[in-house]
Amino acid sequence: MIASYGARKAYQQTYALKLSDSGRIEVFINGSLISGVIANASFYNGYFISLKIVKERGELFIVRERENKAIVVYRDAVSDAEYRLLARVINLGR
Repeated sequence: MIASYGARKAYQQTYALKLSDSGRIEVFINGSLISGVIANASFYNGYFISLKIVKERGELFIVRERENKAIVVYRDAVSDAEYRLLARVINLGR
């Protein structure tokens, strides 16, 4: 029951993202903005990409666990070119 609820909730989400070669990312999920840098903890396989997004460090930045976000992008939710681009950015960050 919980798995079907989570799958339905994930299926209904719409998002748009902006990505740079340096690993900066902005994701708009259902109207809310998540921005930061793709962390080294991000990974991918043949089925999905797990993006760990951390806030950029500035002069007055204090790390808080709640400010880090994780996003899962399933392979069939994006085109092959977009999937390869995200995988390439994760490899560049390592």
